[in-house]
Amino acid sequence: KNSGLTNIQRNTKIQDSSKFRLSYSDLDLHNDLESVTEPEYPVVTEMKECLRSGGAEGVLMSGSGPTVFGVFKERVGTWRAARKLKQEHPGWKIWAVKSLRRSPF
Repeated sequence: KNSGLTNIQRNTKIQDSSKFRLSYSDLDLHNDLESVTEPEYPVVTEMKECLRSGGAEGVLMSGSGPTVFGVFKERVGTWRAARKLKQEHPGWKIWAVKSLRRSPF
């Protein structure tokens, strides 16, 4: 039975007991609400496309929106995409952040 929740063990690999690392080959991002939100708010689709064209390995709307995020493999790509998006879309709020390096659990 599928509960609709993401199986974190299937989508991530713990390479070391103290390190939390994302395996990009297993990246499976999904949000059921996107199919409802995107037709009403096409800017969500535009944001996702901008992140993809900026080099994101995966993109997703967070929760019920309006936040959209991209996952980048390289830090330099993250910063480059953030600078470009800030220039092209000055009305959007854009943050480049670092992911967790250690499991919070």
